[in-house]
Amino acid sequence: MRDLIVLTWGFLSIPVAFVKPFYGMVVFSILAYNRTQDLTWGVASEYRLSFYIAVAMFLGFMLRPPDRRYLVMEGRTWVLILLLILVTASVFLATYPGASYHKFYEFLKVIIVAMITPALLNTKERIRILYWTIALSLGFYGVKNGLMFEESRQGPGGMLLDNNDFSAALCMNIPFLLCLARTEGKKWHRRGFYAAIPLTCVAVALTFSRGGFLALVFTMGVIVMKTRHRLLAICAAPFLAIGFWIVMPQSWVERIETLKNPTEDDSAQARLDAWQTALRMSADKPWVGVGYRNFQIVYNDYSLERDARDRVAHNSYLQLMAESGRPTLAVFLLLLVMTIANSRGLQKRARRVFGGGHWIFHYAAAIEVSLYAYMVSGVFLNRAHFDLLYHLVAISIGLNWLAKRELAQGRVQAQEPAELPDAGMAYGRA
Repeated sequence: MRDLIVLTWGFLSIPVAFVKPFYGMVVFSILAYNRTQDLTWGVASEYRLSFYIAVAMFLGFMLRPPDRRYLVMEGRTWVLILLLILVTASVFLATYPGASYHKFYEFLKVIIVAMITPALLNTKERIRILYWTIALSLGFYGVKNGLMFEESRQGPGGMLLDNNDFSAALCMNIPFLLCLARTEGKKWHRRGFYAAIPLTCVAVALTFSRGGFLALVFTMGVIVMKTRHRLLAICAAPFLAIGFWIVMPQSWVERIETLKNPTEDDSAQARLDAWQTALRMSADKPWVGVGYRNFQIVYNDYSLERDARDRVAHNSYLQLMAESGRPTLAVFLLLLVMTIANSRGLQKRARRVFGGGHWIFHYAAAIEVSLYAYMVSGVFLNRAHFDLLYHLVAISIGLNWLAKRELAQGRVQAQEPAELPDAGMAYGRA
């Protein structure tokens, strides 16, 4: 029955996504981040529903673009295009091109969706709906796993299958939960999102991902430093940390304590070996790398270990540099820096025009902190092509485009009383 419901919903959504591309964007996001199809028991998990939805959405968008705009052109749009060109070059120049072709379409789908997303986010309500979609899709697992208090060393599926990827996505979702908790009008909405945050923190810990734990600590630290009550939060943090440490299972405590001496842990040592191997790949082929998704295939050619088993890079930055070259890594880092700088700029302008409580301020802050969570966890996970990351960049471009208009209107309204102190004189001049 569960399979039938998901398949019916998925296939009926395909024509709707063609007619209403934004609806397709919402369904695509649910399938990508909630992995609803992987919650079934049978054939529903085998269908590529997200791919079919993405194709229908793209075709419908190309026929009827909102506001007659296909792309929102700004600096980051050109950087995304350049990144796609460089990764594509690493596909054709790969050591083993066949392996690159097999996986490249997934990255291409992610970038195409990211490119059209800003044009679809042409109203505040649409951005709000997408924030709700991401927050609830990932928040479902945060609340469920947090309440069940059980180990979850495997995610639901797809790019969230690995526990490290799963913990990173949950960490990246915490700023979205906090954003909606601060901006929603209904009290029960706000309370629900606030309640989901500590449960998500527990869920992140229960993935037993050390990289996820470090990303969680860093994310919560940034949130504390951004709050108006940071002094109170800083004073309460040690007590919360002690309580958290006490209630967690002993196996988790032992896992986290291996961070003290990483060279004594086999898993941590394997990561260090993989990082050194990635550096040797980059030194051998600095401009185009060994090829997109070729890291594992050529691992033994660069590893100093005898009969080393194939390993992933365990580092998003080294993965991108080894597979696609140093220029690609530079462009990737530029994209991250530009998006964070834009989010911080929006927060400053929103605070100056409207005050710190405006929705633009909180929506931009959510993207900034979520990117911090990715950047920290990216040191330990193999996700340079994480779909949520590129979706956040796209949402930021759409938010920036919409916020510019609202901030301009706010400045005009703020200046009107000073420029036109006398209504009668103003009417007379008109």
